[in-house]
Amino acid sequence: MWDYYISLFLTVVMTGLSALLLLVSTVSSYRLRNTKLALISIAFTCFLVKGLILCLQMLFHFQIIQQNNIVLVFDLIIITALYFAAIKD
Repeated sequence: MWDYYISLFLTVVMTGLSALLLLVSTVSSYRLRNTKLALISIAFTCFLVKGLILCLQMLFHFQIIQQNNIVLVFDLIIITALYFAAIKD
């Protein structure tokens, strides 16, 4: 039972961070007209869509994407790396 709650928590955190970072990168891309930031926005959009699908499938108990906690941790690491790549400029 704890596995379900841990997966749900990680999925919600990943989705929330993706949405927040998508907003930041989109605004930055719009202001600076930077192609690198536009590509980062696309990556965050993909993470957001994936997170929304995972949240919906966990809440409504249907299978679209098979996901486990290790993959979610890697997704969080990727999102963090993308964030630091965006703010490094």
